[in-house]
Amino acid sequence: MPASIRRGLILVLAAVGLSMAAAAADPAPQILDQPLPAGSTRSSVAFNVAAIGEARLGLQFELPQRVTRARLVDPAGRETLLLPGRDLQVIDAAQRRQAPRGHLHLLRQPWLDPMAGVWRLALDHAAAHRGDTLHLVVSLLPRFGLNLGVVGGPAQRLGAGSEYLLELRGSDHGLPDRGPTPQARWQHADSGRHQALDFWHERPAGYDLPVQAEAGQRFAVFAPDAPGRYTVDVQQAFVGRDGRPQVLQRRLELDVAGQPVLGQLVLTQPMTAGGCVPRVRFAVDWLARQPGRLALTVVLQGDGRALQVRGGVDVGQPGPVQVQAEVAARDLLALGEGLRVRRVDLLWLSDQGFELLQRRRDLPTSEPLATDRLCR
Repeated sequence: MPASIRRGLILVLAAVGLSMAAAAADPAPQILDQPLPAGSTRSSVAFNVAAIGEARLGLQFELPQRVTRARLVDPAGRETLLLPGRDLQVIDAAQRRQAPRGHLHLLRQPWLDPMAGVWRLALDHAAAHRGDTLHLVVSLLPRFGLNLGVVGGPAQRLGAGSEYLLELRGSDHGLPDRGPTPQARWQHADSGRHQALDFWHERPAGYDLPVQAEAGQRFAVFAPDAPGRYTVDVQQAFVGRDGRPQVLQRRLELDVAGQPVLGQLVLTQPMTAGGCVPRVRFAVDWLARQPGRLALTVVLQGDGRALQVRGGVDVGQPGPVQVQAEVAARDLLALGEGLRVRRVDLLWLSDQGFELLQRRRDLPTSEPLATDRLCR
């Protein structure tokens, strides 16, 4: 496989993209610009915090002048001194791409559960010049967050007859939190068929994650058997400070393309003159849509052991093609008893990355695997 394709494959496998359709969007940030009178050394800008329940308040402001004192005043008139290094991260204008906007001040930790009402940011600073502006961005984020997406990102093409991983990521004040077990289902728009989805914490037997599971994540297997438009709906309740549930809903809309479905795994088991099988060849037949490289992975499972057998073929032009992968008898014998084909993956590779064309489990084989005739 060319190095450029290998690099693209590694990058895509390492990336986890999330696309989210929210039932209720988070409040948009407030962006406030306040001109500074020439020669002024004190500035104050007011902003409103809405009553959205438990939330986090984030602030960042830009000012051409050096700030000597910063205070945050809540609606009750209580002042909090914001100290650089402790409360504020300060990035000098000379270190910024947007140097003309001045020094950037970021609230290091979001303000938890801010009181609803009018707040005020008060600053003491060096004398302003004509045309200077105080630029303030106020972000108000609900305490609980929920993201839903497909592992591999929204750019991944989905095809009927294969399976894909969905990721659900919950958070509490920005920190990972799985929360209680969610309720989820998918629905096929064309037929109206629907089915419940189980999001699990840990990797179940027989399923491989192409990502490293982290706190706050859950995964579900989505296996569309027909092309068309699908919706995935998830509802999850988090427990608030008062002990009452706060329910979040997310919807993911997915377009699934029609494609051939692998019906069987072709086995070729040639024997030696002595009557034993030295190597086994696995193959699948496919209709290539475009030039590139088709890669085949066959996951074999024995008693407590697994083995991945890989192969591929370069495709010069669209049309029928067979993709093969071979394994030596000694490698099959090392897997022990109960040998079976656990999973088959067919991928299309290019310089831009890869596309999972098909993932099938327990795919029938064209003939039984002759484990008793393997060369020893």
